[in-house]
Amino acid sequence: MEYFGDAAEYGTDAELGAAIGRSATARLELTISQLRQVSLIVALKYRAVAGSMWLLVAALGCCGGAVLLDRLVR
Repeated sequence: MEYFGDAAEYGTDAELGAAIGRSATARLELTISQLRQVSLIVALKYRAVAGSMWLLVAALGCCGGAVLLDRLVR
């Protein structure tokens, strides 16, 4: 149910009300499913970002250690 023309096709208020109820239920179920899927993707994304930050810290530590070792060896 999206347009006034769709609503005009029903003969009674009860039929129109039932159609609106079916449409709303189907859309709500779709919205809930999409919200869950997007939430799972976003949670995975943020875990990956957090992991990459730790890798960045480790890389900076390795670079700092290499620079320090280079200074000590010279």
